[in-house]
Amino acid sequence: MTTIQQPVANGRFLFADGLRGLAALWVVLFHMEEGKHIPFILQALPDWLDRVLFSYGHLGVPIFLVLSGYVMAWTARKTYMHYKSAALFLMRRLSRLSPPYYFSLMFAILFLALKAFQIKNTGILPSISSIVAHMFYVEALFDFKYINSVYWTLWIEIQFYLFFVVVLLLIDCVQTRKTIFPDKRYDVFFALGIVSLLWPAHVLTHAFWPMGFAQFWFQCGRNGFMGNGIPQSPAGLSIPGLSGLSIADRMLASGSVCYDHRDHRPSFVCCR
Repeated sequence: MTTIQQPVANGRFLFADGLRGLAALWVVLFHMEEGKHIPFILQALPDWLDRVLFSYGHLGVPIFLVLSGYVMAWTARKTYMHYKSAALFLMRRLSRLSPPYYFSLMFAILFLALKAFQIKNTGILPSISSIVAHMFYVEALFDFKYINSVYWTLWIEIQFYLFFVVVLLLIDCVQTRKTIFPDKRYDVFFALGIVSLLWPAHVLTHAFWPMGFAQFWFQCGRNGFMGNGIPQSPAGLSIPGLSGLSIADRMLASGSVCYDHRDHRPSFVCCR
C-alpha cells in the first residue's frame, strides 16, 4: 500500500517539486517541437523517442493541474473556511502566482514592442485594455488574444482557486458548528469528481463560458477530494500515483489539452 507523502520540515513536498520541474521541462520540449525549432534533432531521433520526449509533452499540463488540486486541498485541510479565511487563502495563492507572471508579462510586452519597432508595425502591440485584462487574468473572458500563448493555463488555474474556495465555503458554512468535517468535504469533492467525468468521457464538450475550467476539473478536482479526504482515506495514494492516474485519465479518455495556434485557444480533443 502506498502512502501520502508528508511535507518535510520547511513545508515542501519534495517529490511534487521535482515533478513540477519535470512537467515544466516536458512542456518546454513539446513547444520546441510544435514551434519547429529543432527539426534536425527530431530527424535524428527514432519515432518512439520523439513521441515520448516531445509529442506527449502536453501531458505536463494535467500533471500541473493534479499537483495544484492536491496541494490546495492539503493546504486547506485544517482551515475552516469563512469569508476572511477564504480571502486570505486566495491572496496567498495569488501572491505566489502573480509576481513571476507579471515579470513574464512585462518581458513579453517588451519583446513585442521591439518586434513592432523592427518590422515597423504597431498593430501587433496589445491594447491597454488587453494588458489590464491580462493583469487580472480575464483576457479569455473578454476574448483578447493572449500576449503569450502559454498564459491560457493561468485563467484555468484562477478559476480552480475561486471554485475550490467557494465549494469549501459552502460546505463549512452550512454546518451548525464552526468545525471542519473532512468526511463531508471528501463526499462533495468525490461527487464533483464523478460529475467532471462527463467531459473526458465526451458526454459534454462545452465549457459553458469562455475558457471555462469545467472540462479540466477532472484533473484538479479529483485530487482536491483526495487531499481533503486524507485522514479518512481507507488507502492512501502517493503523489506519483495521482500523477500517473492523471496521465492515464487523459490517454484512456482519448482527450488531451492541445493549444490551437490558429485561434489562440486550447482545445479538449484527441491529440496526435
